[in-house]
Amino acid sequence: SEMCIRDRNKALTCLDISSNCIGDEGTELIAKALKISRTLECLNIKSNQISHKGGVAIAKALKVNKTLASLNISWNNLGYEGGKAIGEALKTNRSLAKLNIIHNYLSNKSIEPMCKALIINRTLMHLTISENSIKAESAKYIGEALKAGKPLAELNIEKNAIGDEGAKEISEALRVNDTLTHLNMGCNNIKYEGIKAICEALKVNKALTHLNIEWNGICDKSLKAIVEVLEASKTLAQLIARSYYVHYDILVEIKEVGINKGIDVCIN
Repeated sequence: SEMCIRDRNKALTCLDISSNCIGDEGTELIAKALKISRTLECLNIKSNQISHKGGVAIAKALKVNKTLASLNISWNNLGYEGGKAIGEALKTNRSLAKLNIIHNYLSNKSIEPMCKALIINRTLMHLTISENSIKAESAKYIGEALKAGKPLAELNIEKNAIGDEGAKEISEALRVNDTLTHLNMGCNNIKYEGIKAICEALKVNKALTHLNIEWNGICDKSLKAIVEVLEASKTLAQLIARSYYVHYDILVEIKEVGINKGIDVCIN
């Protein structure tokens, strides 16, 4: 793989070696080549049994690489050390625009440096950190990053556990953020108070166009708050809010409001 990037094809722009069990040893070779590559823009090393050692190697490469725009390192086992290293690398990297780090056993401690990096990073626009057991503590760091108003446009944190408190942290950020257009908070154990906070924030938010809050604890009161935000929003283009507990009358009302406002509503 190292030779593939470095020698055999000097014009190589995309490399997909996902699901190949390259492990840390193979990842370290990729990282070594990445440090000197001047053409590679997209790298997919998903599902490769990469631990924190491989994650640290990739992070070191990101600190010096100037061309890589998209990195998919999802479904590995970076853990705290690997996640922290990637976060630290984002403070100095000036090329990465898209990072997918789904299902990597990250902890709150590794999310913190990643979010602090986002406050000063000027290139990352798409971040996916779903399925990492992220809780309310990490949502606080995410909120702080969103308040900074940097270029992040799409954030996917679905299938975590931020709960109502985490949703409130993010809702406060949405009140002032003017760059985020896509937010996926599906399946995060968010109940009425959290949904209400998000909805209230969207009444004043001027950027978000796509919101996914499906498979949370959406109740009748939550749905009424959703109706209000659909009526008030001037930017929302799509809302996904599927739930097991949707009464028919409210379902009809929400869909009618969506049609009248030109909003694509997927609720059940």
